[in-house]
Amino acid sequence: MVHLKNLEATLLSQASDKELMLYRFLKGQKQSVRCKDNDLQTTICVKAFVSGGGKEELKSLKLIKPFKGLHYTNNLELLVAASLIEEECEIENLENYLQKRTAKEYFIINKALDRDFYCSKEATNQVEKLALKLLLDEEVNVEDIQNSFNFISDLYDYFILESAVVKVNLDLSFKLRQREYEDFYAYGLKAIQRIEKVVLITFYIGLFYLSLLIAPRLAQPIIANWDMLEPVAYIADKIVLFILAFTGFMIHRYIGTIRQGINIMIRKLVLKGLGFHEERLNEIVKRIQSDEGV
Repeated sequence: MVHLKNLEATLLSQASDKELMLYRFLKGQKQSVRCKDNDLQTTICVKAFVSGGGKEELKSLKLIKPFKGLHYTNNLELLVAASLIEEECEIENLENYLQKRTAKEYFIINKALDRDFYCSKEATNQVEKLALKLLLDEEVNVEDIQNSFNFISDLYDYFILESAVVKVNLDLSFKLRQREYEDFYAYGLKAIQRIEKVVLITFYIGLFYLSLLIAPRLAQPIIANWDMLEPVAYIADKIVLFILAFTGFMIHRYIGTIRQGINIMIRKLVLKGLGFHEERLNEIVKRIQSDEGV
């Protein structure tokens, strides 16, 4: 980190005012610059990157005949500044500019303007490779950063390097905590399943206990009137045996459906009692399980 700060300090001392302003803007900061008289280009950058406004100055700049073919649309700082002032008017200029540039300029412009211009160019040096990985949101490792360190030549290279360091740190932090998240998810899911089982067992025990209470009360009138009910009981017994013999598999299937319905009802009650949104929980579980499968 000390080496990075020393490198940044060196690059800051070598940068032009326009480069300083764009660099600070990329980092969410402002760089105050004193403009010389009639320095229209620097004034436009100050308006775009620091104070706001700039439409009149940009209009004046567009009326000036380019000196030796040098035009604001060929200058990174001026083109970004013009795009911040009147972005829709500069889309074509941005696209034309990027056709001749590398992943480095794509990354800087996308960050400055919050755009997503797609870069299909091949990288020719380590900094461009780093920028391309950042643009495509590919994994960046420490070796990528080390390889690009000696190729840093300006503040924009440094900004790419710094962005890569931030990404590596974030990715590393996520990987370190990913296992903890997975364990927490597994413990939570296991706790919910155990609560469901406890509630389900309690339900069946309560149902069995209820049947024990009801059975004697039903048995008393049957016993008292057995002489009259005996023929009915005999016929009913034969009918039940007949049904069980010929449609046993249907009854078994029906009982399974009942049990499944009870399980679903218990699950809904448990999740509601815990304050969980059932559909949202099921989506999360399904997504995590599909990710684990990958």
